Amino acid sequence: IALIAGVAGCGGSSGSHSRSRRTPTPTPTPTPTVIISGRAVQNGMSDAAVDAFAVNTADGSDGVALGEATTDSDGSYSLQLIPIPAGPVRVTASGGTFISEANGATISSPSTISALLANVTSGQSVNLNPLTDFVNSRTLGAINQSGTDFSTALSDANAAVETDFGLSSDPSTLVPDYTVNGIGTDAGNLGLILGGIVNEDQLLCPATPG
Repeated sequence: IALIAGVAGCGGSSGSHSRSRRTPTPTPTPTPTVIISGRAVQNGMSDAAVDAFAVNTADGSDGVALGEATTDSDGSYSLQLIPIPAGPVRVTASGGTFISEANGATISSPSTISALLANVTSGQSVNLNPLTDFVNSRTLGAINQSGTDFSTALSDANAAVETDFGLSSDPSTLVPDYTVNGIGTDAGNLGLILGGIVNEDQLLCPATPG
């Protein structure tokens, strides 16, 4: 009887102790990020420097630097914007090299091209090409020469460039298509436009095309 009581006592003693409880570790709140990507194309600008800036709407000038990247061989880039922009953004591509669509020549250190956007969201594709640079320049002209407000100037510039070059899409959303599948599309038309631009460039500026 004593043995049974002893065993019962040993087994029962664990029930008299309270179990320790661990406080759950809170899940960290994810830090918001904005990542954009795209291609810099005169033809694909290889090893070009890509920079993003917040934009001062009063005069369209560059403000705070938001990020930088370097393009791959076909002009592709991806960059994270820090701090997250609350308004307009300008993305620029400068330097590197590209292959002329007209005659296959390597064009080194081409001029900077830019894309100007009213705002950006994470995952957005932002492509840069001579037509986006025309939009950027036309917007700056309207703001600083005509006193047009930023939003109207950018909207009007996009509409004018699309009309002038027979496009139905914002050129910053396009990547040129040089294949037969591109015939009659905005991407195909952009390919023809870029070929025409570089051909004229090489004829008029043979020593320093780009």
